[in-house]
Amino acid sequence: MTQGGRDDRKRIGRPLKNPEQGKRLNVMFRLGEARKDQLMQAAEISGRSMSEEIEKRIEESFVISCIDNYLEWERENFSAQSELRRLEGMCGGRENFEFSWFIGEKLRGIRMKLGIKADTPINDVPEQDRRRMMEELITALPLRFGVFDTE
Repeated sequence: MTQGGRDDRKRIGRPLKNPEQGKRLNVMFRLGEARKDQLMQAAEISGRSMSEEIEKRIEESFVISCIDNYLEWERENFSAQSELRRLEGMCGGRENFEFSWFIGEKLRGIRMKLGIKADTPINDVPEQDRRRMMEELITALPLRFGVFDTE
């Protein structure tokens, strides 16, 4: 024994488990013989036990799945962002795009309120409905963009 009552002799038995890994659990599952042979060969080549090889491959599958999900999200968002930038460019910038979008949405709402189908060409809309659409649109613009002097 040494100072403080600590024993410096070599510990008997298996080495202590890494506390960060936690307790290992046994999991049973069925596997075809060909796949088992593949795993055994891969474990031998990598210098792992078969259990370690299986665990490594399962962990990698989660990483790959996470990467696939991220890439899919990135593709969707990049596509949407590219389309938005393209539309903004067509309108001459973001402010013009927002203005055009607002007008389009407002006109769509006014058409619905008046019972005019969205695909009806503006020239086929009766004159009094066209005037009403323009009046409502002009009323809404200063509220959203401060475009016109209302006095």
